[in-house]
Amino acid sequence: MFELPNLESLDLSGCELEPLPDRFAELPRLEQLDLELNSLVELPPSLRSSPSLRSLNLGFNAISETPAFVRDSRIEWLDLTANRLAAFDVAALPRGLIVLRAQSELEEVPDAIAELVHLRELELGNRLRSLPDLRGLAASSTLQLAGQLGAPLFDRLPRTLAELHGYGSHCMGLTSIPPAIGRFSQLRVLHLPFEPMTELAAELREVPLERLVLSSTRLADTPTYAYLPGSLQVLELANVSMTRCPPRIAELVELRELVLSANRLTEIPEAVRSLPCLTKLKAGDMHR
Repeated sequence: MFELPNLESLDLSGCELEPLPDRFAELPRLEQLDLELNSLVELPPSLRSSPSLRSLNLGFNAISETPAFVRDSRIEWLDLTANRLAAFDVAALPRGLIVLRAQSELEEVPDAIAELVHLRELELGNRLRSLPDLRGLAASSTLQLAGQLGAPLFDRLPRTLAELHGYGSHCMGLTSIPPAIGRFSQLRVLHLPFEPMTELAAELREVPLERLVLSSTRLADTPTYAYLPGSLQVLELANVSMTRCPPRIAELVELRELVLSANRLTEIPEAVRSLPCLTKLKAGDMHR
């Protein structure tokens, strides 16, 4: 492959590579490199200083230290998911990162992560004990988090946050959506399944959400459904032990997609039938 100097994209995922040859200087036009699912422990210097590289996938390897890239690295997209990172050295990362994925066993991430001012998408966690101060991140940020963070996490998020996602079935320890949610005037997507939450804050009603996912939580028949935002277009409330449809749903006139599966409803509620924009309804297994 190093005899192909015009290569711009290279996929070596799942090749059981370790180590990598230090020959990436021979691929000066390489922009995308996928090394996912190998056995890499470290990166050769020629890769860390590759002049054209913009996208690097290192997910599911055995890297234990943050790779030290050259200061003028052009990498914008970096995936370090499921490596063996014991600590996170922000100073080693490319300054121009736009997307950083680092879902790993890290328990702490330094506040210096917010110095990556170009970040638009950040994934952190599985075992985070606290959240770094992310208030300095760029506008329209998308965050995906996991760890026992609790309600204080909302005090460390950027006010310009556009999307907040819990990571798969790893919850963030939220027993409610707290009043601090009202500070996020640009939030459009809130994806918090599997959280042990039992109520929603009144301030949620003022957030311009378009998509809200609260499936597999403990909301049941909470009266705080009254605080669902009127701007919602997608609402997922599967498997929350609901026995009756909240009256508020009938007022969500912009709703296009509704998920009520695996609840204790006995029929499609009248409130749902009256929704003028609804085009997709999931209501299977309602008797469980």
